[in-house]
Amino acid sequence: MNICSFVSDNAILSKETNIGNGVLVNQGAIIDNFVEINDEVVVNIGASVSHHSKIGKDSFLAPKYTIAGHVEVGESVFIGANATIINNIKIGNNSIIAAGSVITNDVSENVMGSSNGIGYSICEKLLKEGNVVIGFSRSSNSKLFDIAELHNAKYKFYQVDLSQTIDAVRVFKDLLDELNEKITHVCMINNAATIDPIKMIGEWDCDEISYAVSLNIHTSIMFINEFVKFTRDKAYEKVIINISSGMAQKSIKGWAMYGISKALLDRITISVAHEQLEQKNPIKIFSFYPGKVDTNMQ
Repeated sequence: MNICSFVSDNAILSKETNIGNGVLVNQGAIIDNFVEINDEVVVNIGASVSHHSKIGKDSFLAPKYTIAGHVEVGESVFIGANATIINNIKIGNNSIIAAGSVITNDVSENVMGSSNGIGYSICEKLLKEGNVVIGFSRSSNSKLFDIAELHNAKYKFYQVDLSQTIDAVRVFKDLLDELNEKITHVCMINNAATIDPIKMIGEWDCDEISYAVSLNIHTSIMFINEFVKFTRDKAYEKVIINISSGMAQKSIKGWAMYGISKALLDRITISVAHEQLEQKNPIKIFSFYPGKVDTNMQ
């Protein structure tokens, strides 16, 4: 069955453009010569797609992005507002391009950008500033110990599978008990997550659901709960930073589990912030949307 496409009266569409079924081209969008837009793509307000570019099916393109010539965008891709993709770039299936990004290199499938992982980058920056950093993950990066030594900082690592919630929380509680009363501030950063399963709802299996919910939701909630409980009467500065995503606010086919996880994390952030307003020694809590990140998500 064919689904009608809609092109706004204020959009500019070249005669040589090929549009599939169920496509929405919003007002102010400009589609250049020899552009191919596949089924069920949303081209948002003020967007620009230049000549000889191709947009894969089920992709969502936010307002005022710019795609230069000869760009190939895969299927189920999310491109954020005001993003720019230069000439001759390939964006892999199921990828996310954050708002305001400038893409100058190809982006592989199932990737959020093109760096070296936000967890490592956060630790690296904090260690270079001389902080004490404690890491929780399945595997360590030996470079962090070298960076700590070089900058007279301290790095301690706990090898923990954060999808095993009860075990992970037990280790986290032991760590909290070891915190020195002489510290002046403590910050907990929730970064671990998985983007899988990248499938439509109804295609998930039970093991995939259990793993994603445990890692993305259960462990984060329990860590936050234990942190709030332990630091409630502490006078030092206390901060929680939850690493969120634009997927918490935008839906794209196949990314429901990840989006649901991040939306819930945002909801937890708001709830804690509200409750802390009445506390004598309140915790500051934030949801941070980092944009383009290339990471294994734990």
